Amino acid sequence: MDLYFDANAVINCMRLGCWAAVLRLSAYRHLIAENVVMEVQYPAQARLLRRTLARSMLHQVEIVDAAELRIYAQLKARLGDGEAASLALAAVHGGCVASDEKGRFQREAERLLGPGRVIRTTDLTVQALEAGTTTLTDLRLRILRRIRAARCAGEENQAAHLSRLSEEIEMRLAGGNHNP
Repeated sequence: MDLYFDANAVINCMRLGCWAAVLRLSAYRHLIAENVVMEVQYPAQARLLRRTLARSMLHQVEIVDAAELRIYAQLKARLGDGEAASLALAAVHGGCVASDEKGRFQREAERLLGPGRVIRTTDLTVQALEAGTTTLTDLRLRILRRIRAARCAGEENQAAHLSRLSEEIEMRLAGGNHNP
């Protein structure tokens, strides 16, 4: 199954420290629109994304055919550039979208792709744990380190965001279907 990444899923996977584990999931062909690549702007994240592309763990695609361009143009009036590109590509090629966006994006995704075709970062992380591409112990340690680093840097919003993602992953693993 083709999986088109939106920028927030890329960034959240990187922040959680599970980016490589997610890209080792064999259930997907991992794709990213050129528009999304341009949205990843923090230097460390952009470097990691470039390395990932260079190693062919992720494949960059462009919107080029008429159907892709038509849907992209319609979505661009209501969504961000990367979101519109990811959705247009998934709609034309029958894939899923990795995104943590809600609201308007979620409604557009369900309209174009049908229900259940948006895969959240926490879903991908749980899949990586279940597939054995990472361990729960390693994931917990990486998240804890990143939360501490964010707090030390005075980035309380970042620390809180990572804590929420971590709690959602733990809920999913415990059998709860907490998927806001």
